[in-house]
Amino acid sequence: MSSIYDSYPLDKRIPGFFNGFDTRREMEEANEDATERLLADMKESFNRRVESAKTGVPALKRLVSIAQGDHGQAKHIRRFLLALYNGFEWPLDMRRLRCLDPDLQQAVLAVIQLDWCGREIHTYLEGGDEIFHRFWQLETPVMEDDID
Repeated sequence: MSSIYDSYPLDKRIPGFFNGFDTRREMEEANEDATERLLADMKESFNRRVESAKTGVPALKRLVSIAQGDHGQAKHIRRFLLALYNGFEWPLDMRRLRCLDPDLQQAVLAVIQLDWCGREIHTYLEGGDEIFHRFWQLETPVMEDDID
């Protein structure tokens, strides 16, 4: 794409030029530097997401497996996973994490980092929507009026 400034020699001063650049060369060099920094940031961000997925997906699968049980830690893990799935309906009381064994706490942290990668957490699992709906049903309190 060309601009009206392309007709000026690279090092000739352009009268009334903007953004503090005196010449087209200065502007182009600044644009190249900015582009290189942007590309480096994008690559670093991509690499962080890849690393997060390498540790986060196995941790998520482990937590989902444990959450299908009926013991105390399973309930806390289900609540954590539901908070990632729908935080408005399932806010997380952080004290729940204190009830987990240290290795499960580390798995939770890996899954939180995975959640940052930009995908919905249930999409990392085959049948993830159904799994999380089952957790939703398990954690929804049953009202006495609902029992016949």
